[in-house]
Amino acid sequence: MKRILKVSKTINHGNKVENMNKKTELIQLIEDFHQQYESLYILYEDLRQEVKKNVNGGDDDNSSSASSSDSETYYSPQATCDTSDFDDTLLKDKLTSSSEVQKTTIFHLQSSFSKAPDSDEIVKNHSENASLKLDISTLCKEKTELEEKITRLGARILEIEAASKEQERKNTELLDKIVNYQKTVLEQETIISKLKNENEQAESRLSDLKSNSELLERKIVNYQKTLLEQETIIGKLKTENEQAESRLSDFKSDFQIFERKIEETAEEFKKQFEDKYRILSRRIRVADQLHLETKENYEQERENRSEIEFKNVKDISITANDLLTKLDSVALNLEQSTDNFLSRISKASCELKFAKHFAMRKNGELSHDLDCLLAEIGDKEAEILALREKVLKSENEVTELEKMMKEKEDEVIGLNEEKREAIRQLCVWTDHHRNRSDYYMRMLSQINKGLRRRES
Repeated sequence: MKRILKVSKTINHGNKVENMNKKTELIQLIEDFHQQYESLYILYEDLRQEVKKNVNGGDDDNSSSASSSDSETYYSPQATCDTSDFDDTLLKDKLTSSSEVQKTTIFHLQSSFSKAPDSDEIVKNHSENASLKLDISTLCKEKTELEEKITRLGARILEIEAASKEQERKNTELLDKIVNYQKTVLEQETIISKLKNENEQAESRLSDLKSNSELLERKIVNYQKTLLEQETIIGKLKTENEQAESRLSDFKSDFQIFERKIEETAEEFKKQFEDKYRILSRRIRVADQLHLETKENYEQERENRSEIEFKNVKDISITANDLLTKLDSVALNLEQSTDNFLSRISKASCELKFAKHFAMRKNGELSHDLDCLLAEIGDKEAEILALREKVLKSENEVTELEKMMKEKEDEVIGLNEEKREAIRQLCVWTDHHRNRSDYYMRMLSQINKGLRRRES
């Protein structure tokens, strides 16, 4: 009992969890106390039956009713957990009263144990038992009333919980709707931002394509300039080739003239040499004749002369050999000069051919590059046209959306005007009906006054 009273006093001095734990502990203590009370009451009934047997009398119905009434004092722990603070205070009062009753019953039981054989005490115990039964019946009634209050409070709590759950469900639905609306707004904002980014990218691509087209135009102009320069270089090379060919023809004609001159000089030299040889042969014959005529004198003279002539012949032969070697060297020099000139001419012709092939190859490459650039320009122009079409489509969509927004705004304005017109017409109708009602009221008042005057 002390533990129950202590827990009941400290039940509202903590937080919610501690209060719930204290309530469960209090319920468990009450159940234990109830079981002890039932066991004591069973002992009391047994003792009372023994006393009745000793006194030869008793009342079975009272015991059964008392046991039934005491058994009804048990209550469920779940209902006690759902009670309010007011019910807790009532329960404390009932516990204190029941504890007092238990104390009195225990005291009376002890007294009955001590004074069992006295008949007067038995009668007093019967009267006290009756009063205890009345107290128990009142306690049972109060218990039933408390249980009804607890059930009503539980039903009210369930209704409040259901209403709160319904409100929470509505709040969650509203939150879901708000979240979905926010998601749609975010999706639309992302779509708008994507369209803006695509538009910016398209504009940047257009600017890039414009810059690329300008660069390509500049490159084309530069290629055209290089082509013109190469054409001028090719023209210069052609003119130089023609000049070289004309020079070569001049050199050929000069070489033929020089060959003719060499042949003529060689023929003249041969003629002079033959003439000199003839003269020498004649002189030798004359010398032979003189030698024959004058052997001794002329032998000396002939030897001297022959030596002189031999020297002269040697000198002439040496000079002839020198002339021949000079002619050979001149011929070799002419051949070398002609070979060098021909090699130069062939080298120049090879260079001209290489320049022609290089110019043709370069022209082919330039034409190929120009075709590629033109193809790229065409592709870029196609991309620009596609991007322009996309931009135009997006602009058309934006204009259509703006038109739709304007139409919706016009519809809203029209609906507002219709509402205003309807309200105005309603006001006119109400004023009309009010005036008519006032008119009829005046007419009725005048008719009533006339009727009253007639009656008077």
